[in-house]
Amino acid sequence: HFNNYIADQFNDLIGTVSLMRNSHTRSIRTAVAIFLAKMRLPLSNQLLAILFHIENKRNVSHIISQLRIALMKDFVPAHLGLHHIDRVTAINQHQTTFATILHTKKPQQLCVVVDSTYLFIQKSSDNKFQRRSYSMYKHRHLVKTMILTTTDGYILCVMGPFLSDYKNNDASIFKHCVYNNEQDILNWLHDDDVLILDRGFRDTIRAMKQFGFQIAMPSFLNGRKQFSLEEPNLNRCITKVRWIVESVNAQLKKWKYFSQTIPNSSLCFLSNYIDITCALINAYGSRCVQHIHSGTEMATQMLQKCQTTNPVLLCLLQLLETKLEHLTQSPLVDNDMKFIIELCAQHNDLVRARFESRHCNNKNHIATVQFKLYTESPISGWYCTCTSGWHDMECCAHVAALLWHLGVRRANINENTHPLSAGHLFASIDDSIQFSEVEESDEEQDDNDNDNHVHNVASNSTNSDDSTSDEEVAD
Repeated sequence: HFNNYIADQFNDLIGTVSLMRNSHTRSIRTAVAIFLAKMRLPLSNQLLAILFHIENKRNVSHIISQLRIALMKDFVPAHLGLHHIDRVTAINQHQTTFATILHTKKPQQLCVVVDSTYLFIQKSSDNKFQRRSYSMYKHRHLVKTMILTTTDGYILCVMGPFLSDYKNNDASIFKHCVYNNEQDILNWLHDDDVLILDRGFRDTIRAMKQFGFQIAMPSFLNGRKQFSLEEPNLNRCITKVRWIVESVNAQLKKWKYFSQTIPNSSLCFLSNYIDITCALINAYGSRCVQHIHSGTEMATQMLQKCQTTNPVLLCLLQLLETKLEHLTQSPLVDNDMKFIIELCAQHNDLVRARFESRHCNNKNHIATVQFKLYTESPISGWYCTCTSGWHDMECCAHVAALLWHLGVRRANINENTHPLSAGHLFASIDDSIQFSEVEESDEEQDDNDNDNHVHNVASNSTNSDDSTSDEEVAD
């Protein structure tokens, strides 16, 4: 059945090509097969000539050029571009309920996810183009394309390609597209439509708001150690929808022509190749989200989480001056690998553990979990001193590690005898710490810093609540 389905798609694609005719060197079917093999597989024209019994590679190049022109005229306008679909169809057929609940406030409000992707190219002999196409971020020569998709993965349009130097970042590329009204984007999008962006588009916020668009973008720390109570939850609402454009980029890179280094001789036709491939994905590919109306319950729960406070923090405020009682060291690790579980004498429903930072030797993260035994949902809350420790919709990696250690690892794995235990690594790798002149940080001072951090965050939230109540009384 799968082979029949692929054959039907292939025959349907052949039926859309009306500009070409069969010739003595190739048929339309052969031309379509050569083009798809060129895009899907990293095959040279010489190898394609051998596989399809074409006289030489120049004829293969001519066949690909003919089919490219035919597909751009007959096939692409029906499956790609802002003019091939109207807003109502995009909202009703390609907007997920998840995005509608989380990011829209009124009916007929469209959510569009925007991002760019990289296509690696050869190093050019032209010095100016060589400099303008070199990315300091990727340390390679490449070009960028800007992709606009709906929240189910349907590609609305592709713009570009663009150069990749520091002057052509995501923000400047998108402003170029909007200011020049590429594909009549200003008339296609309406006021209050939601643009879901990543942090690389931060310089476009003011310009997009001037055009009347709503912006959904993750927050910035701006020198702080931790996000506020609301910011991690709002960030999660954005990433829960924005991942779709990354999946679309991955679908494009599955066509091997775009995942390898593209020769500079093909750059003049690269825009057409991208448009044709994206049109093929829209016409015959599977959507990243199969059921757009699923996830209503989860989206509603996420909105409720955004409006609630963290219950664990209230307990921690009462324990700032209290030293938590240390339990015995976990028997699942060696003496050199400490993983100390701590309980609270005043609140028997709190458990915490200290994690060393992966990026800084002088920093620890303390993960605290509140639990209720013998209930359907035993984990009632959590908090961590890391950057994303305020998350209520999901937990950070430190909280997840603590839950896994207590709930899964202790029950299923005997770490002392397991042959793949990480505790055996120190026996295989030498350590020169005895000759090191760097002193380790004081553990008690680190604990005080974390406690002060919790106190400062809690004080800020308390002060904000007090100021709000004072304003209400004044009103």
